[in-house]
Amino acid sequence: MKLIKMIAAAGLALGCGCFAQKATKGVSEIRQVDSFDLSVCSCGMGKTIQIGKSVDGHPLTLDGKVHAHGFGTHPESGVAFTSNGKVEAFDALVGLDDDAAKAGSGRSYGKPAAQFNVWADGRIVWASGVMTLGQKPVAAHVDLRGAKEIILETRGGTEWTAWDAANADWAEARFTLGANAELDLVDDPAAYAQLGILTPPEKKEPQFNGADI
Repeated sequence: MKLIKMIAAAGLALGCGCFAQKATKGVSEIRQVDSFDLSVCSCGMGKTIQIGKSVDGHPLTLDGKVHAHGFGTHPESGVAFTSNGKVEAFDALVGLDDDAAKAGSGRSYGKPAAQFNVWADGRIVWASGVMTLGQKPVAAHVDLRGAKEIILETRGGTEWTAWDAANADWAEARFTLGANAELDLVDDPAAYAQLGILTPPEKKEPQFNGADI
């Protein structure tokens, strides 16, 4: 089931008692994602999304550069919002935190990897593709005009990767709010209950599946 359908199924519309931000009339404003309480959102491996830090609590660092704003998470995770359609854009730098080189138990195979997706009204409108440790961060710029439901999703990279060390960063994550825009964080745990245990599409050919699948 698509993540956006799960949010809708939970009955989470504007006015649901979420955290709200309203832009000043006639003026576009920047709203940092880390200004919301993201601890209520979904995060993989039993961890909690960290504000301004990697998911393991270190400075948010991509390719040697420390970022003051953004959040660190771990696949599978989702940060969901509802809007009145007047959010103009989303921007971020995404990638594997530098601390992923020393994270995890050391029992996983391969390199830490993750995928970053931005959903709007039931479809993916921006995707990073699979990113691995050591890869340069990728800039996301997403036009969200008219979108009513927005999800920042972090998924696992590929099979047989260092899953437990996939410390994924959304650095400098921010929304541009248009005039009279309303942006609410979905804070109901029921809406996130199924994230991280989605079953992948079944393939026609036989295959051996590891613990990552």
